[in-house]
Amino acid sequence: METLVFARWKSWAVLLPICLVASLRIIWMLIQFIDLVWWTPKRHAIVAQKQGLRGPAPRLLLGNVMEIKRLRESVPDALHAFRHDLTLQQLLPENVLWSKLYGKNHLIWWGPDANIVMTDMDILKELLSSKHTLSLGKPLLLTRFLEPVTGIGLVLANGETWSHERRVIGPAFHSDKLKGLVQTMVNLAVNMADSWDQILWDNDGEGEIEIEGNMAELTADIIAHTQFGSSYKRGRVIFQLLEELKEFVYKYGHLLIIPGIRYVPIPAFRRLRRMTLVVETSIQDIIKDRKAAVQAGENSSYGADLLGLMLSESEKNSQDKKQPQLTMQQLVDECKTFFFAGHETTAQLLTWALLLLAHDSTWQDKARAEIVSLCKGKIPDFESISKMKTVEMILFETLRLFTPANSIIRAALCDMKVGDLHVLKGMCFWIPIASIHLDPELWGDGVYDFNPERFAEGISKAAKHPMAFLPFAHGPRNCIGQGFALMEAKLVLATLLPRFSFAPSPSYRHCPQLMITTRPKYGAPIIVKKLSS
Repeated sequence: METLVFARWKSWAVLLPICLVASLRIIWMLIQFIDLVWWTPKRHAIVAQKQGLRGPAPRLLLGNVMEIKRLRESVPDALHAFRHDLTLQQLLPENVLWSKLYGKNHLIWWGPDANIVMTDMDILKELLSSKHTLSLGKPLLLTRFLEPVTGIGLVLANGETWSHERRVIGPAFHSDKLKGLVQTMVNLAVNMADSWDQILWDNDGEGEIEIEGNMAELTADIIAHTQFGSSYKRGRVIFQLLEELKEFVYKYGHLLIIPGIRYVPIPAFRRLRRMTLVVETSIQDIIKDRKAAVQAGENSSYGADLLGLMLSESEKNSQDKKQPQLTMQQLVDECKTFFFAGHETTAQLLTWALLLLAHDSTWQDKARAEIVSLCKGKIPDFESISKMKTVEMILFETLRLFTPANSIIRAALCDMKVGDLHVLKGMCFWIPIASIHLDPELWGDGVYDFNPERFAEGISKAAKHPMAFLPFAHGPRNCIGQGFALMEAKLVLATLLPRFSFAPSPSYRHCPQLMITTRPKYGAPIIVKKLSS
């Protein structure tokens, strides 16, 4: 009997500390959860309201996410004409509504995060300057939203991690390195143009071509070749999976902000985990093969594509003992980032540019005349496109009217002051690029007109404030790939415009839609006509 009592006492003596630790951990997790969804948002709301910032009332955990989703789904399905005065209502209806109710600078809630919607240009100038490079970063909720598609690469990295990755990757995007990619881009653009020739030949030199799909395929080929070089076929498989991931994020993105939801054992999230694993494993295999070939002496360098340049710069930093090499996961994330961002944004830029030119024959003719004059019957090269001012103005105006990325989000990584605003750690700034690009106070009465001439004296003089043009952001955290994207877009237009003319198609339905990037909801059919010479 005494032995039995002693055994039971011994069992309780072992279990009691375990139960106590488990109970304390559960209590601590509960406290953290309450702090996340109630106490911290309450403190942030009080601080914002004391500074005159108002906004719609948030729901517990989700904030205004469902209201934003409802407003975006309620916009007209298509506009009756190719007009730009309703673009903002199509893309950011919540911003249009709440700016009227609460002022241009107001407060919205993305999940439990307080977001200060900021359009004050002087505050934006400070916000995007080097002064706050390391004290402002990307919020955790945005990371949860975009990570399946972009990985936690340069776009989502914060603090010293971002600074290190920018230093390592930056040289790969210098103009002298980009020159080596021109021939690949031109060859692929010419291949697409040749395929159009064949299609139009069967239709007496004129026919309807769906531009968005063609631009998506072309830019995917370009990024696959320029990022993965000889492994571009494997890169194309990665692209197809990333397209599926993009569709998933668009459909379920409002749920991804909930902590841990992607691990819920339901079919949709199991599929998300499978696709992510396949993408990352495929990229790892390409990286390992590239490293193994150099180590075995089969190749003398990592190559001149973007992956090779990243590997070379990372190794160079390591040898100089300045910085450690990028880890395998960092390299994978950077490849995902540039594959998605480098393909998706340029595809939409080219799609909207051709739609705009199809509806404006005057600027189409101006661009064609400039290209013919500079290229003199030859294929475009780096030197000729660097002189194409008219084409560049057209691309800038396209980016103003239909910027691929519609917002910039920055989270305070510590308590700080920006302008006259006191901001607590965790509060965010939400910069609605489309609202700024379509603001009559900044761009004048012709704000809704397609007028590339406004950029004739450069970006800084195009609007009433030099910070009003934000497709690539500003400051140290600006888009590292902007030179790559503009070079690619110029080369494609310089290849297509001398060979074809473009006109509106009666089957086109104008409906700009925000699906991570700004895209035409019903595609972009255009009437394409082969030019005689």
